[in-house]
Amino acid sequence: MLGLKSKVLNTTLAATFAIPLATAGMFASASSAQAAALTGEFDMVGLTTAELKQDSLTFLDPKTFLILNGSGTLGSFSGGTINNILGFGSPASAINPFLDLGAKDGLDIFNLTSASYITEQAGNFVALKVTVDGFFKSLTGEISQGQGFFTFQKVGKKADFDKALAEGKTISGLTYSASYFATVPEPATLLGLGAVGAAMAMSRRRKTLAS
Repeated sequence: MLGLKSKVLNTTLAATFAIPLATAGMFASASSAQAAALTGEFDMVGLTTAELKQDSLTFLDPKTFLILNGSGTLGSFSGGTINNILGFGSPASAINPFLDLGAKDGLDIFNLTSASYITEQAGNFVALKVTVDGFFKSLTGEISQGQGFFTFQKVGKKADFDKALAEGKTISGLTYSASYFATVPEPATLLGLGAVGAAMAMSRRRKTLAS
């Protein structure tokens, strides 16, 4: 009987000690997830129209978007808000954060540092293609470099489009088509990958010569 009581007591104590350990592990996992840098990629949908001047791009309300096909830690967000580009070039002028992911709280963001655009004729439409560079910043301060692409379109001719911009006019009624954002490797990372690739190539060459 004493042996049975001792066995039950030991089992109870083991379970009691296991609860705080499991809880601590759960909080540690949550903390690690929150501390992770923003990495991956996503498509952006839900934006409507925009207006373009030679030196600015204004997104019309509502300035909200949904995230699709997300990967990495960026895939944990379902949407966000966007601000305007006030000046193209490098450095660019923008209302930062340019993207605010999740709730509009300024915590998980993308800050724009440079922006450029080109116009192309695509059938009866003029396509406006915008490229933005900057960096993602997580709520705990981790920085990761990023890049994004937007496409808008409007019926018309490229020559008329470009002439209006050169004259300082506003191109309104640009219909949002698509966009894509992703993190990009740091230069040091690219250099490291290049060194690894060179070493692998040298190793293969030596094996070929040896055979």
